[in-house]
Amino acid sequence: MADIIQNSIDGRIAEAIARQDLKDNGFIVYESKRAGYDNVSILLDAQGRIQQLYVCEVKKVPGPGGITRLSNVQKRLKKLCKATHVDHITIRVSEQQIFDWIFKNMPRGGAM
Repeated sequence: MADIIQNSIDGRIAEAIARQDLKDNGFIVYESKRAGYDNVSILLDAQGRIQQLYVCEVKKVPGPGGITRLSNVQKRLKKLCKATHVDHITIRVSEQQIFDWIFKNMPRGGAM
């Protein structure tokens, strides 16, 4: 049971890391409440027109050499995106990136 909870926490942190990275690169990020993808990211040009649109899936890579696979729903969505000429990206976040993000964003200090 503890592994399921830890995976859920790591997954949410991985999504936050990916979302922040996309925002830092100028994308507007819309979170998903559906199965198959985590967010839709849009990059606008100076006139407010869509320059790039990505359907994003975020995966946590379990350790060095770890492999993560897309679920069947995610694979079907990726094929649909390809058929309709919509860019689909899978953002992979390592355990080290999660550790660094936690360390950077944890509040420090306090009374002893």
